[in-house]
Amino acid sequence: MRQIIHIAIISPWAFIGFESISHGTEEFAFRRQRSFRLMFLVVLFTTLLYVFVLLLSVTAYPPQYDSWLAYIRDLDHLSGLEALPAFYAARAHMGNLGVILLMVSLLCLVLTSLIGNITALSRLFYALGKDQVLPSAFGKLSAHETPRNAIYLVALLSLPIPFVGRTAIGWIVDVTTIGATILYAIVSACAMKQAGKLGDRRQHTAGLAGLIIMVGFLVYLLVPNLVSEGSMAKETYFLFIIWSILGFLFFRSILHRDVSRRFGKSVIVWVALLTLVLFIALIWMRQSMIASSQEMLSHIQAHYSTVTDLTNARLEDERFIQEQMENLQWANSRTMLMATAMFAFAMLIMMTNYSFMNKQKKESEMIANTDPLTGVKSKHAYLNMEKNTNRDIETGLIRDFAVVVCDVNGLKHINDTLGHKAGDEYIRSASSMICELFQHSPVFRIGGDEFVVILRGRDFDARDSLMQTLHDRSAAHIASGGAVVSGGLSAFDRENDHSLHDAFARADQKMYLEKQALKQLGAKTRD
Repeated sequence: MRQIIHIAIISPWAFIGFESISHGTEEFAFRRQRSFRLMFLVVLFTTLLYVFVLLLSVTAYPPQYDSWLAYIRDLDHLSGLEALPAFYAARAHMGNLGVILLMVSLLCLVLTSLIGNITALSRLFYALGKDQVLPSAFGKLSAHETPRNAIYLVALLSLPIPFVGRTAIGWIVDVTTIGATILYAIVSACAMKQAGKLGDRRQHTAGLAGLIIMVGFLVYLLVPNLVSEGSMAKETYFLFIIWSILGFLFFRSILHRDVSRRFGKSVIVWVALLTLVLFIALIWMRQSMIASSQEMLSHIQAHYSTVTDLTNARLEDERFIQEQMENLQWANSRTMLMATAMFAFAMLIMMTNYSFMNKQKKESEMIANTDPLTGVKSKHAYLNMEKNTNRDIETGLIRDFAVVVCDVNGLKHINDTLGHKAGDEYIRSASSMICELFQHSPVFRIGGDEFVVILRGRDFDARDSLMQTLHDRSAAHIASGGAVVSGGLSAFDRENDHSLHDAFARADQKMYLEKQALKQLGAKTRD
């Protein structure tokens, strides 16, 4: 059962490549709904072929064994074709021709797998290029409607791998298995969430089952010695940590290109990735310390197997054991130092990424809350302030305040006679005058020529004199050609007002009265 589980656990890796069907649906000449049938048939026939090879492996065995089970158990001590049961059985049934046929079949398997993986990966990179997650060059098709640049990227990343050696490739395959398990878990979770929105219970159940299975596989892969005695090499855990840290760096580059702020709220990504790095780092530390201890024990065993002179054996033993303990302590300290450094680096990247996201958020809020023409607060900022003020009114936390509604006189006349550029300059001049008068209060531009000021504190106490100053300056500007601003003020009435708009409405009425008064003095108006 342990062996069966051990083989079953690698099934996510075994299924890598089948997604080339779903990735290629964009080019299918038939309906996309039929892709499920195609996927099902491919998995079915592949499974049958695997079963055939397994059955072939036990149909023949060397004469020195009394059963195929004894033969399989002794494979580690065999070499040549006898160490490869399927090839041995093929030669037993068909001679060298059987071996050649099986080799050609295996070559076809490798080549078609490579084609499938290249297709899937290139389409994935192509989609990421179109979504501007990767540079846009990877989101382009060649004259033959193939993502040529994406294929080149796959080749560039893949070609160096065979040169790192078979052992290192084994570590990479283990990391790939973990990555595939995580990806299939994410796909299952997305399918479950989408099915929940659509009310599809069957797909929701399938997605949940897939998620549970993948989480179980992931726990088995990442937690050593959980079910079986075997576990991944400590180098695999180290590579996985590096892979996760590279994920931090890559996501940082995505944030820099994320003009539309699609990833602005992806804090969960940082938390999940950092947790993963910490968890794997702890396991890597444990496995590294175990490996160091085993290495020390092997040195001790080798030492005692070679000791022949027992005269000074005790003194030499004490010295040798002390040396091995120091080596073990140094190896463990080095492991902990490296794990701490990797975790600190991941934390640093996470904090800088989070800081960058906050900076983007603040910049977006500043742009949304600032009027681009005048530099005062925007209508968006006013609506937020109004909502917060109304909440304070409902809870009884509101302080005394007054609303000033201002309207710029003669803007239409200036736009019609001097042009909109002169009109913009006139608005800026009026805004400067309002800000100069109400220095301790927020000023909002809520329309083309409309401003609102919320008076609190010092400006609230001096509201009558400030309004008189606004009237006097506007009256003086009628003759001098400066900005003319009509203003109306109303203080919040705790007894009768239920919202900020109640005070705003009264101030708006007073503003129109002021506009008529300035008109009689010669100010231009819309009428």
